[in-house]
Amino acid sequence: MSVATDMRGCGKRKKGGVYGETELSPFGRPVEEYLIDPPQVIDPDEFGLTAVGPKLIEFEDGRTLIMDWVGKSHYPNVADFIEEVREMGLSRRLPKSFPFEKVDGQTMIAIVHERGHIENVDEYERFGGNEYWKGPCPLNKSEHLDEGYGGMCAGYWWTDIADRKVEEGMIQMPSFSYRAVERPAGVEPEYKPAIVAIFPMSRLAVVRDDEGGLHEDAFGKAQKAGLPVALVEE
Repeated sequence: MSVATDMRGCGKRKKGGVYGETELSPFGRPVEEYLIDPPQVIDPDEFGLTAVGPKLIEFEDGRTLIMDWVGKSHYPNVADFIEEVREMGLSRRLPKSFPFEKVDGQTMIAIVHERGHIENVDEYERFGGNEYWKGPCPLNKSEHLDEGYGGMCAGYWWTDIADRKVEEGMIQMPSFSYRAVERPAGVEPEYKPAIVAIFPMSRLAVVRDDEGGLHEDAFGKAQKAGLPVALVEE
C-alpha cells in the first residue's frame, strides 16, 4: 500500500499552534513500553475531561500530567493513534491559554480514548502481533499470554478495526499503513473510556506563520515552560 503524504490522522498542524511533542529517536524506547495494559478505565467527568482541549492534572509532589482525549472522528481505532506515534512521534495541540509555566521535563501526556477498554473481549479473536511484537500481547505479559486469560489486553486494539478499510491485512492511514484485522462480524463492542498510553514530552513545537505572525505570541507563551521550545515549519 502506498504512502503519499506526511499528514497525520487529524490533518496538518495549524500555523501559530503550540504542540506538545514526543520526538522519535534511533536510541528511543519502543512505543509498547508506554502503553497502559490493561488500559485504565476512567470517568472523564471526574477529571473535567472533554473531547475538546487537554486537562492539566497537578500532583501534591509538584509533578504534572496532561490528560488528552483523542477523538474517534480522526482516530476511530486506538491502534490508529498508537501506530501513528510509532511512525511519526507524538504531537498534541495545546491551547495558547494553557498554563505552560506548570509544564516541565517531568510532565507526561496521558492519552484517553473512548474505545480504550472493550468489555466484551471474549467475542474477539486473539491477534498474532506484528513486526514489532509477537503474540497476542504487545507487552508480552505472562498472564495475558495464557490461553485462559479472559480480561482486556492492549493487543485487542489491533483486532477492533472499524471505520477504516482493511486490504490484505493492512490499514491505510494518511501517511503510513499498519497490520491489524477487522472487528469480528456481528460483534457489538461494549466500550469504556480509558487511558491507553502515557508518553513523556521532549519539547514544545510552535508552527511558524510567516503571513500572519501568529507564532510570535504563541512562542512567547510556550517559553514559560521548562521544556525546549522549537519554531517549526509545519
